[in-house]
Amino acid sequence: MNHTQVYPTTENQRTRKRRMLKPNPGAPRPRFPYKAMMKYGILAGAMMTMFLYVVEASGGSYGIKFFKYFFLLGTISWALYQYKVNLRPRRFFQNGILLGVGISFFSGLVVAVTNLAGYVSGTGLSLHKFQLDSSTMANTMVISGVIFFEIFVFGMILTLITLQFLKGSNRPVR
Repeated sequence: MNHTQVYPTTENQRTRKRRMLKPNPGAPRPRFPYKAMMKYGILAGAMMTMFLYVVEASGGSYGIKFFKYFFLLGTISWALYQYKVNLRPRRFFQNGILLGVGISFFSGLVVAVTNLAGYVSGTGLSLHKFQLDSSTMANTMVISGVIFFEIFVFGMILTLITLQFLKGSNRPVR
């Protein structure tokens, strides 16, 4: 008995397997939405910045500033939902993590750069963090760095939570 071929296959089955393994070169490949990542990240960063400046101007406490993450959660959830519905990628979870990383990165960058620009402009539009006051450039840079990493980490956590709700089940239906 020949051990290399247990089940006989026809030529038609072999060519069908080859076609399944090799993608059609003429078919358009789905691309990762880098522009959407930037767009949603800048949108979330702008909304969080406006919220923080309103809270800062009204003399709000740190507990109220925590609500800025609802803007980030809404933006990440909407972007991931749109990505899943419109593109239907095979690897939604992995690509969703990358999309969340990008949105979190750009939103943190927008808030940090806006804070630095507010200090440099001399208008007094700079954020305070914990007991640090934005009286010097060094303090403002520390505050901006802390805000950037805080938004980035919370964005990753929110991305993983959102992906758990959106990923669906891979189990076969009985």
